[in-house]
Amino acid sequence: MKKFLMICTLLFILLFLLITNQFYYLMDDEKMLKIPFSISNQQIYQNVQGELEPFDMIGMNLTSALPGSFPNEEELEESLYLEWLTLIQQLGVTVLRLPDLMPLTFYEALLTFNETQSTPLYLLQGIAFDEIALADGMDLQALREPYVTKIKGMIDCLYGGAYPESEELPLSNQSVDVSPYLLGYSLGMEWGSHDLIFSEIMGELTPYEGIYFYTTNEASSVESFLAELMDELIRYEFDHYGTQHLITMVGSNIEETLNYLMKHKKEGMRGEQTIKKIVDLNQIKTTDALESGYFASYHLYPVFGEGMKDSVASMLVALENTHEIPVVISEYGLPSAKVIYKETTEELVGINEEEQANALVMIYETLKQSNVMGSFVSDWQDRWDRTAWTTVEEIILDRSPYWKNELTYLQSGGLYTFDSSTSYPDNRTDDWKDENVLIENEQVQLSVKSDEAGLFFLIQWNETPPADVSYWIDLDVTPNSGSISYEKEGLSFDRPVDFIVNIDANNQSRVLVQRYYHTYEFLQNRQSLQIRPDQIEVSSDMDEFEPILMEVKSRKYDENQECFIDPVVQEAGRLLEGNANPSAPDFNSLANYYRGEGYVEIKIPWGILNFADPSTCQIHHDYYENFGISSFQISAIGIGLTIKSQDSEMMHLSSKNYSLTSWTSPTYEPRLKLAYNLLQEAFLSD
Repeated sequence: MKKFLMICTLLFILLFLLITNQFYYLMDDEKMLKIPFSISNQQIYQNVQGELEPFDMIGMNLTSALPGSFPNEEELEESLYLEWLTLIQQLGVTVLRLPDLMPLTFYEALLTFNETQSTPLYLLQGIAFDEIALADGMDLQALREPYVTKIKGMIDCLYGGAYPESEELPLSNQSVDVSPYLLGYSLGMEWGSHDLIFSEIMGELTPYEGIYFYTTNEASSVESFLAELMDELIRYEFDHYGTQHLITMVGSNIEETLNYLMKHKKEGMRGEQTIKKIVDLNQIKTTDALESGYFASYHLYPVFGEGMKDSVASMLVALENTHEIPVVISEYGLPSAKVIYKETTEELVGINEEEQANALVMIYETLKQSNVMGSFVSDWQDRWDRTAWTTVEEIILDRSPYWKNELTYLQSGGLYTFDSSTSYPDNRTDDWKDENVLIENEQVQLSVKSDEAGLFFLIQWNETPPADVSYWIDLDVTPNSGSISYEKEGLSFDRPVDFIVNIDANNQSRVLVQRYYHTYEFLQNRQSLQIRPDQIEVSSDMDEFEPILMEVKSRKYDENQECFIDPVVQEAGRLLEGNANPSAPDFNSLANYYRGEGYVEIKIPWGILNFADPSTCQIHHDYYENFGISSFQISAIGIGLTIKSQDSEMMHLSSKNYSLTSWTSPTYEPRLKLAYNLLQEAFLSD
């Protein structure tokens, strides 16, 4: 009987080892489980020749995006990747977070770079979900099989297997093994409530029990699904490569998550709510079989303003109080943008590059003082391909990488930027040529040129101008509308005008738009006017010009206050005086015009002038014709100039056409922002 029980026990143990995939590694000492990195007490440790050493996670997000292409759309030169990797390591970064698979050339460059470094750069490899399929209403469960296939292909690729095929990147027989520099894997994306509700309704509220992960009875079906995906990844890497790396899942919006967790921590239960609008990563637990480590990832994009530091600090305290697992801020950032919401008492809004730099350092230092396990700057480079909710309806989306839209705040979050040209409103005019002169008389001339970011004007006098002079540049952009006068200011034009660029002597400079062509007003009233077109108050030739407005914070329901918060609107057409040359000691990246001795130099972003895609010379069509924003191509802009002194007209230069030129490949000059230098000091001082 004892012999029988012993045999049964041995068979049970053998069966358990086979089921849990550990038998293979027990049979061969060389195939024992390898754990390059592990987590203990909120600290990452690196296994260095059998000794565990603390590892400091100072991170940077990186994609392959350049002006003129979306990420992974074009192969970048290995030399460019090597340049970036050198700059990033010199910055003090230890880990690169890749939101998704990068082109093979990048991994080859990383291997080449690391083989020459005593301290290599490590990878936190992201495996992104199909956001388009989710946006189209597909259930998360329906994405399981293709996502698991993607996970396996990604792991194989990192270990030197075949480079996986994707819509953006072709299948390649070439391979490169970067697994020695792999820190771990990052799954998922920042989950929005709209991504979760349908999947939660369709899913089963059954806790998941796996080899490495399980979920609590309070877990949602989505949380169980995500635990299963992480289980699949760890199991596959263990089965095929005998290794466990760190793993993380990206959580929901940080503010929505904290609101939910703090509310239900206070209530002590999930209550009657059956549909979670957030992913609670606390509900995903690890078994003893996971020896590497699991942590939660969140994105942190604070609102710029006087109270930003306190806001970030309190948010980090709340994260610590509501999480039982280690937390990493996988993205933190703040763009240097002309049009963006910020909490300030200043009249002029926007964030210049100096403000961005100081804010990023403040965020990093606040993170270091908290209990988060590590953090990643959101963007290495600026991203011309990005769109934002503030401008998504107003541009041609698949053409966005081909021009620099200064109204889209998400394009300017990086430390490595791309200037559309080397021309700036500054204290020099030697970059202007005789061929740029459009209209002139004996006293003054108006020169015009353009680049991938906007339209430039140079008003130059042959003699010293009056001190109180103001300039009114009239622009005929669309043939569908426009006014031949602006009686409020006593202006008359040679042709119907859509925009007026006013450089004011009293620091009240701005671009005005004829009311009929005002995008903001149309968007605000579109739905009601489509139902009642008889209530349209604007006409195509009306003599009314308005400041150009843009909504920068939408109307939102505040669950804590149980009321709606009004939207915030900014004057996007307001023009700031200053020196826009990055090499100048008084550089201000937000500057639109510069007053020099006998001249004024001005730059107006394309988006201000209702261009949907300047690279193909396309502007907005008549809004009220189809109650939508569509585009059509133009060949020229009519430009005239009126100069006034003490509210009386001094002179008028008749309008003349400025011919537009399209482009297929943008030109640009890369440079490092101030944020690079200041963050370098902060990173290397630790």
